[in-house]
Amino acid sequence: MSAPRRHLLLLGSNLPDASRIDQALELLRAIGPVQQPLPLRHGPPRSGQGAWYYNALAILDCALDDAALDAAIAAIEQRLGRRRDGAEVAIDIDRLAVAEADGAAWRPHPHAIAKGELDRAPAAGLLADSGIQIAG
Repeated sequence: MSAPRRHLLLLGSNLPDASRIDQALELLRAIGPVQQPLPLRHGPPRSGQGAWYYNALAILDCALDDAALDAAIAAIEQRLGRRRDGAEVAIDIDRLAVAEADGAAWRPHPHAIAKGELDRAPAAGLLADSGIQIAG
């Protein structure tokens, strides 16, 4: 394990209710303390077509290294029915940013940069509404 860090996560589900988001948040709490800076949101898909999504930001404090945290997130997604095919997304958990300690500046996560996640819906809107700023 490494020193405790803060991880900013984006959770999403396009199931008919928000139960998978709630379940994911509870499973994340088994890894470390979780804060939710905004209430859950419900909005249209990026493409404008298909099922609407439930989305939430979560701040997870934990000492897992990157590989262990990625494995833990993948295990939560799998447990909650994540599939990488089709239009149904039972749960998706993306790492948006990391901060080395409480009060430290948020740095974008490389995966979020590669996907352009920080500059498009729903992440951009949630970040703006929460007042969370990501450096760089």
